Amino acid sequence: MFKTINIIRRNKEEEIFNILQKMEYSIISWLEQSYHINALSILQLNGGNWANTFDVESNQGSLIVKILETTRSSPTEEIQTQILFYLASKNIIVRNPIPNIHGNCNTFCQFEGNNYQITVFQKIQGHVIEEHMSLLTSNVVEILGENLARFHNELSKGGFDSHYKLWNQQENLFTQFDFGQVDNSIVDRYHSFFNKLSHEPMQCQLIHGDMHFANIVLQKDPQEIGFIDFDDMILGHPVMDLSVLILDYAIMTLKSNDEIIQKFVVPLLSGYFRLKPLTKEEILMIPLILKVLELNLYIQCYEIRDSEAVWIKNFYVNRTQSVSRDDYIILSREELLVIYGKIQ
Repeated sequence: MFKTINIIRRNKEEEIFNILQKMEYSIISWLEQSYHINALSILQLNGGNWANTFDVESNQGSLIVKILETTRSSPTEEIQTQILFYLASKNIIVRNPIPNIHGNCNTFCQFEGNNYQITVFQKIQGHVIEEHMSLLTSNVVEILGENLARFHNELSKGGFDSHYKLWNQQENLFTQFDFGQVDNSIVDRYHSFFNKLSHEPMQCQLIHGDMHFANIVLQKDPQEIGFIDFDDMILGHPVMDLSVLILDYAIMTLKSNDEIIQKFVVPLLSGYFRLKPLTKEEILMIPLILKVLELNLYIQCYEIRDSEAVWIKNFYVNRTQSVSRDDYIILSREELLVIYGKIQ
């Protein structure tokens, strides 16, 4: 039925292998019928909470195919498509959706008894920073800060905020896990901050929501930095994306606090402030958001039993003696005030 192709399989377990094989051949058929695209090879990149993602080499170049269960994706994928087209028109590098022969970007496919929504994207050529941390020089970090500021500026101007009321807001952003016996003083102050934002909506805007190094692509020219995976876009404050980046850098590099500040935080915020200055009150929220993120990760270490969780657990054991202490592990307010004074 299908022409011979090279299907690359990562998982050799029989049951998953069979499911993936059916999914891959459904993708091949669907690409031919809806796009007139001939797939040459398929590689599954990941199977996350939201989507299965495939890297497809085709007669029309490199593509990314994302498959989501329709019960979880609609109508947010339609809105996401509008945003990606908008960002691409403003020269923000994103995985731009490709319309099919019917002029739609999000089409539907049924296999394995479920309905799925499938979107095809142009692939950003470059290095995912998570896999090439050595490329993250101070100069590149500064450019990353500038690009993130441009990205936030465009999202704030795009007129999409009202649509994203579909998502849970403020309190659910980074407090989705059970904090158990953890000292609530930090969480209470965090909630207080976002309650304030909810009454001052101009401070809130659309943000990426998952801005770590696995979702940032560096091209040959370091000025060309792309952003991918917009499934967690939410209404929030831009310092949340900045905070996720800072924490991810700390976890990925395991550097000392001083090195994290000098090699990453200072150049990141210096580049960011050139295009999007923040108030002192806004930037002083970074240590609090970092602390909440750290608590989330720490708690997950005791709920998820795999090698990655153990690794993160060891990271925290080495950095602090008690997760309930009301202190700041990576950045203090005092340190951030000094940085703020330098980069204004």
